[in-house]
Amino acid sequence: MNNLSESQLPPMLLHAKCFGFLDNEQVDQYRLKYQAFRRGEAKGAKNEIRDAAKQDCESAKALESRMLELFQPTCSGTAVEAMVDQVSHDFIKASTFCTPDVTEEEIAARFKEWKMQSEPQEISMYMERVVKDAVNDSIHTSAPQMIGHMTSALPSYMMPLSKLLVAMNQNVVKTETAKTVTFLEREALGKLHRLIYNFSDGFYADHIQNPRCMLGLFASGGTLANTSALWIARNNKLGAAMDGTFAGVEREGLPRALRYHGYDDMIIIGSALMHYSLDKAADLLGMGVQGLVKIPVNSNYQVDLDMMEAKIVEAMEDRTLIAAVVGICGTTETGAIDDLKGMADLAAKYGIHFHVDAAWGGPCIFSNLHRNKAKGIELADSVTLDGHKQLWLPMGCGMVFLKNPYAVNAVSKTANYIIRKDSYDLGKFTIDGSRGAQAIYLHANLALLGLRGYEVLYDRTVRIARYMARCILTSTDFELLVKPMSNILLYRWVPASLRSKALDASLTDEENEMINEANRKLQDLQKQRGKTFVSRTTINAPKYNQKPVVGLRVVIGNPLTTEADIDAVFLDQNSIIKSHLISDGAM
Repeated sequence: MNNLSESQLPPMLLHAKCFGFLDNEQVDQYRLKYQAFRRGEAKGAKNEIRDAAKQDCESAKALESRMLELFQPTCSGTAVEAMVDQVSHDFIKASTFCTPDVTEEEIAARFKEWKMQSEPQEISMYMERVVKDAVNDSIHTSAPQMIGHMTSALPSYMMPLSKLLVAMNQNVVKTETAKTVTFLEREALGKLHRLIYNFSDGFYADHIQNPRCMLGLFASGGTLANTSALWIARNNKLGAAMDGTFAGVEREGLPRALRYHGYDDMIIIGSALMHYSLDKAADLLGMGVQGLVKIPVNSNYQVDLDMMEAKIVEAMEDRTLIAAVVGICGTTETGAIDDLKGMADLAAKYGIHFHVDAAWGGPCIFSNLHRNKAKGIELADSVTLDGHKQLWLPMGCGMVFLKNPYAVNAVSKTANYIIRKDSYDLGKFTIDGSRGAQAIYLHANLALLGLRGYEVLYDRTVRIARYMARCILTSTDFELLVKPMSNILLYRWVPASLRSKALDASLTDEENEMINEANRKLQDLQKQRGKTFVSRTTINAPKYNQKPVVGLRVVIGNPLTTEADIDAVFLDQNSIIKSHLISDGAM
């Protein structure tokens, strides 16, 4: 007997397939059973096949109902919510850096499933696994003795606020999915723009909710914020011809744009300590990583302005477009702040876009004591800030601010179904398309901390960094490599046999490398123990004729870090040193 067509199958089976209760494999199985029954080879009644199909249909209906329940609002106080609340509380209150002696290889071994399971898992079972495998051995970024990276404790109201954001689930690409948050975001950005540029009240009244321009852009972090600033700078420099003979770089591409405007190449110029996000931006914008020209720094780790100007002149003589000069307000490795006023003067002298990467150090503008360190930031054409650093927001809150709000039109993009030209849709101007309403976090902190709250918190972090620097300077075990200009410092442990030579800067290259290796091992062991944490980096140290030196890197960005926590970090390191796991002989 030939295979049966669908018209010859039992009606119940056809109904089940039509409504998606059975997949093709199940239908094929029933087809074979039904053929056997028609040939007289199967025992039992025709109703058995119908009953089996009906049972699977009902099972599929029950599954569909259970899946729909997952999308329905639940009453507060469920067992899962109670567990998450308790786990979250315990995680935030942890005082140690992480679980000791758990390797990355051990954690990777927990996550090696590449096949998606067929049946849905119970929520409680999944949450238990996540807590066991992902939460318990994670990094306690809010721990006050975790002073090696730019992470911090957050204000306590951020957790309930995040629950509200998830419930709202707004998409700020367009007003049709973010009717209110669109304007809230503009307001929050406007407040920080005022703090940077301090234009007149009339300026902000005209521009804060003007759909034809932007005071700033939200992004996922400093990388996209820096890229957005340089994208805007490039497109404005290589714009369309007034007579319509050239449509601009965004339409015709970089090679044609450079030729039309009379250039052979394009570069960005900045400090040798520029963040690696600038390498990414140079790559994405078509000039390649080699198009990012890095100028050496002076003994204070600030860019050498004389060398920068010489490079500007050389580039202009070579018909090379300088898309931007980049100043740094708080370098990632040393915390140094470039001479922003001097850089602004250079940029103005030669007609170059001046961008300031203030992702880390920008919040010094909140402080009356420290704002002068960023003098000249108000002259920048664009400024990057990272909210999830010293604005104490959850991860995913980067921003770029524009001195000229209309500069953003050089990158504007529209579509017929959303982000129309005359709309308030923020997606017209951002690299990101769909994105969440993280601006609510910023809006909350600007209100609940206020200018004075931010000031006392920032001043506190600088005070703690200076305390640590004093401890190092009075120590016989450690050498201060970078005096903190803000709240980042570098230091290293020097073995007893080499301390006298370190004091008079007479170390040989071989001896410096011995110290480098000792500090690599010290940092590795400290991280493995899981009690306290500092990071490490390698810098070309002016003290040692620009030779590479491994430094222990400290970032004081957590308001909860105290002098006692600093003492605990030193105690932890000294216990490792005295354990003889690192010694003069081991080197």
